[in-house]
Amino acid sequence: MRMLLALALGALLSGCAVTRDWSASGGSRSDGVVRLAYDARELETVRVDEAQAVRLATQRCKSWGYTGAEAFGRATRQCTQFGGFSGCAQWTVTKEYQCTGTGTGVETIATGRPAVSSPTAAQNADLAPSRQSQDARTIPVSTGTSSAGPEQQEAERARGALASSGCQPTKLPVRFKQQNDTNFYEARCTDGRLVHALCTFGDCRLRTRDD
Repeated sequence: MRMLLALALGALLSGCAVTRDWSASGGSRSDGVVRLAYDARELETVRVDEAQAVRLATQRCKSWGYTGAEAFGRATRQCTQFGGFSGCAQWTVTKEYQCTGTGTGVETIATGRPAVSSPTAAQNADLAPSRQSQDARTIPVSTGTSSAGPEQQEAERARGALASSGCQPTKLPVRFKQQNDTNFYEARCTDGRLVHALCTFGDCRLRTRDD
């Protein structure tokens, strides 16, 4: 009887489509990448508006000094709430967008991702000195070709932020929570301490009590 009810509920939900809006979930100003996401419950048929996603990504890119954005790669999904009939009660679907249009053109790097030049020196001069020093401290400069994805790159930045604060992580920090545009990472230091780092659009720092 319970199985019949489950099948009937699944058939009912699968025939009901819902509309979801994309929202900003992260990214990297230095890489010119915006990450958007939406949540989907088990058995839901979700409809999304790609034009709305491009508008949102473009708005974020413009705030960084670019003029547009375009989708890069396919959307991925990750189970964020286990349970339900299939083992996952809720999924988070994520898609990345590459910022474009800095006036210097777009080149293709070895990883296959379009490489966009950073904002102009005049735009960088408008940044507060504290922000400039934070960027220089927490974002490592790559000296070679890397195939690491944006999530691993952000984890590397989190490790660099922890190292600069006196903690040497025993391994790459692990993301354990996402809130608005901020990702929370956790790592164990070589001296035994358990510390957290916060990353917002690629800018990472040590988590404090005020957070």
